[in-house]
Amino acid sequence: MTASEAATYRVFSNNVSEPWVDANNNLQIDPAIQTWMQQAKDFSDNGYTQDCDIWSDECTAQMFGEGKAMCYFGPAWYFNFSMGNAQDADKGCFGDWAICEGPQAHFWGGTWLLAPAGTDNPTMVADIMNTFINDEEVCTNLVKNEAQFSNNQKINETVAQDPTYGSEFLGGQNDIALFCDLAKNIKFENHTIYDQLLNEGLQANWREYCKGTVTEHKMFAKNDPGSGWGCNEGRIKPMPITISNCQTKDGKIVMYASEARFTDRGRLLRLRRRGGDPAPAG
Repeated sequence: MTASEAATYRVFSNNVSEPWVDANNNLQIDPAIQTWMQQAKDFSDNGYTQDCDIWSDECTAQMFGEGKAMCYFGPAWYFNFSMGNAQDADKGCFGDWAICEGPQAHFWGGTWLLAPAGTDNPTMVADIMNTFINDEEVCTNLVKNEAQFSNNQKINETVAQDPTYGSEFLGGQNDIALFCDLAKNIKFENHTIYDQLLNEGLQANWREYCKGTVTEHKMFAKNDPGSGWGCNEGRIKPMPITISNCQTKDGKIVMYASEARFTDRGRLLRLRRRGGDPAPAG
């Protein structure tokens, strides 16, 4: 169905009920993110998608005429900026694509006009920004000639109602009409400065899980939600550590502590043991 297990990610991440990091700097994994994680694994296990990055050649190759992907998820700039393969005169499928409303409203970046604080050219900066935002001729050309969804709502609505406008790549569809309706549903909530790092990091690492390169931690892969016991599996860097144990024996508590170190071969070597004398129970 999709060319990457991460294709649907922003449908979920843009509709979370809580941010990645709370006011006390605690990490939170929103239920919407967890739903995507399960969906991505299910899609991967059932062969509904490919386990690859959304910007990889493997993913974009599915845009060619012989590609098998049913759909791509993206923002207003996706089809004209990211779907060059589909527009290839020899291998593409120009005119066979169309845009439809997704399962939930979502967004993904855009084109930004930024001005540095304290600029020594404030008049020029203001003129440039006003041109791209308020100049109706410029905004109309951006929409009709460059397939851009402009920052001018009036122009967007005018083009949306124009019966003569349509995208040749989309088989004549008026994409602006659809975008005008969908943009009203977008929410920009529950975001932090850590979003890009965590969003991209989760997708990259979850892909390895879908591939089977890594396995789910045994503390969580069990049928007893909420319990915390389990094995700790993984590669630990070489370093000295202190280990300890405690048990009851003949009504007494027996404890010991030991110094050890992990070697560069992943082995644990005990260096010295301390304690072992029983402590009275109670």
